[in-house]
Amino acid sequence: MLAAQSARGSSDGGYFASEKVYFTTDELLARAYAQTLRVGGGPGTLYRVEPIGPVERDPDYRAPCPAISFMADRARIVKVVEENVTSLSAEQVGEAFGRFQFWPGPEPYCAPDGTVRPSPSLRDEGWTYEVFALLPRWTPLKDLWTRLSDLVVQSPEKVIALAPAIMNQENRFLLAGYLSPEAIRYLKEAAEPMPEAAPPSEEPSLWRRLLGLGGGKS
Repeated sequence: MLAAQSARGSSDGGYFASEKVYFTTDELLARAYAQTLRVGGGPGTLYRVEPIGPVERDPDYRAPCPAISFMADRARIVKVVEENVTSLSAEQVGEAFGRFQFWPGPEPYCAPDGTVRPSPSLRDEGWTYEVFALLPRWTPLKDLWTRLSDLVVQSPEKVIALAPAIMNQENRFLLAGYLSPEAIRYLKEAAEPMPEAAPPSEEPSLWRRLLGLGGGKS
């Protein structure tokens, strides 16, 4: 079993009991927690531990998630594996958590290759797999709408082309709850049709009249 520091805080608003010790059988997940906990202001330490007393399954990692995270009242440190864990890239941290995140349904938040997937409710609102496939691999769930707003600002026409239903009248009002005001503005501007050119005047211009070229009605 591997543990990050002596307790694990919940970064996604999930369950956290401060009197418990959390540990996992997944080394990448343990490293990600050690690196992102920032206990005392710096990166954490990765320990190999043996639980003491009854072991419970971590409520944040219950079905459909595999049994990979647990908690107990105490744990014995067997070995200090690594201090000041900082070796993971942002994508690796995202992968560590994203492999075990699920939308209601349940459906995986990410495909096995890290491609972000829209939830069933988001698909009902017009978002498509094609748009979400443009997001960075293993985008953290907490950063989803920031990254999607960035994508809209960069390529609003492409987003509309791949997910035209998001601009339906019944869906447009929902966007304000997700996207940044800047992204909303870019979508609106991209969706507005270009004004039609004014028809040419049937009256001759002043210079044509002076030159006797006519051009008006006879």
